Amino acid sequence: MDIGEERQKVVALMTAVLLSGKTVGTGAKAQKEIDAAVETAHRIWSSVKWHETEQAKKLAASSAR
Repeated sequence: MDIGEERQKVVALMTAVLLSGKTVGTGAKAQKEIDAAVETAHRIWSSVKWHETEQAKKLAASSAR
């Protein structure tokens, strides 16, 4: 699985979690709610990946000492 596929699966799962328990109707309002959940899931993914990268840099720097 490449990073794009992994990202899609994680974002889809996070979107489902963000929408769980909500009643999503139909039409434009529902689409806006879904779009907002997807956007939030993408932001979460990006934040997690950034923190992982930063942690990896710190570990590499401490290992190099």
